[in-house]
Amino acid sequence: MYSMVKGKITNLLDETFKFRWIIFGVILYLFGSRSKAQLYYFSSQTKHLMNQWDIINSMVGNIYLIIYVILPLLLFRSLSIVLKDFEYTVLIRVGSYRHWIYRTLGQLLQTFTVIAIIWVLVILMVLIHVPFSVGWSAFSELNQSFSESQILEKYIGFPVLAVLLHFLLLLQSIIAIHLFLAILYVLTKKKYIAVFIAIVIWLYSAASFRLLPDRAYLFDIANYLVLHWGVVSFRNIWGPFVVGFGTVSLLIFILSKIDLDKQNPKKFFPNLVYALFTILILFILWSGTRTKIAVTIWDQFFIHFLGGSLERFNLKAFLSYFIIYFGFVFFIQLSLQKELSNTGYYKLLRFQSVNKWFWNWFKKIPISCFLYLLLLAILSLTISIVSGFSLEPLPK
Repeated sequence: MYSMVKGKITNLLDETFKFRWIIFGVILYLFGSRSKAQLYYFSSQTKHLMNQWDIINSMVGNIYLIIYVILPLLLFRSLSIVLKDFEYTVLIRVGSYRHWIYRTLGQLLQTFTVIAIIWVLVILMVLIHVPFSVGWSAFSELNQSFSESQILEKYIGFPVLAVLLHFLLLLQSIIAIHLFLAILYVLTKKKYIAVFIAIVIWLYSAASFRLLPDRAYLFDIANYLVLHWGVVSFRNIWGPFVVGFGTVSLLIFILSKIDLDKQNPKKFFPNLVYALFTILILFILWSGTRTKIAVTIWDQFFIHFLGGSLERFNLKAFLSYFIIYFGFVFFIQLSLQKELSNTGYYKLLRFQSVNKWFWNWFKKIPISCFLYLLLLAILSLTISIVSGFSLEPLPK
């Protein structure tokens, strides 16, 4: 066991000091030196001292470095692993598509570890002669936005936690992207589709943080790659992590079903209508948080499910109300039709009467209604909290 771990560490260090990673380190150093010079300039202008945390957060949270260097590098590595490692001899050895995808993810995580090691080494070089402190600097505590640390200081009490969250958010997004590309390739077996989607992901990430309006922050990929960017958009520290965790969980769920039918992708979703309805509900609840009327989550909760009345009518609110509730009634009707179409004489004989059969089916309806309303309430409150609404009670 010890020799195996030692061998992996040795291989990791050998990979770290290859020529291509030295070039990568030089690029990181150039970005870091430029950020350091800018921070010293702003610090002298404001007459407030900075420390090492300002430079560290600037280097690990540089949006241009991550979007234009780190992301394409990891996308290229992800594609290389998926396309080169996909062999039926490997699939036979690992036993399933699911295990193979996890195997490719492990290889990508090794590359991410190498990048993180080089990143840390370059940061240590840039920090030479920089003042050291355990806490945030006086410069970062300014109520301005000259640097990443000035944004994060308002949300995170410990600067070392901010650095760890930087890497964790980036890692979470890279895992989600790789799982998506690997699942897509398993389903299609088309190299050009995987390559095209990877290029689209990079181009969209490069354009989204520049072109998307502020109200469309949920669709800005930069919010899930760069911590301070996501904090500003979501107005809290946990929003990007919640969305990213939900995405990874959904992909893992799809991955758990991927070996049930390797030829027909449609069978991964029991019913496409249910998936679309769920996405529509989430979009309705999220769009409701864009209103400027609400102050607390309780205001937002009321606005989400207000609907319309003779005194106050809004087409958007009415359509949202109609989709949320009558859509559920529609699925109840589909359930009844399915029950009726699958009911034969053998089932009626088992219940011995139509009444017993009907009440056995009908008792599921109140339970489903209660669970649906409870889920709606939880989703509404969660989305409102993630969007930054206050938890204070309604004013009297």
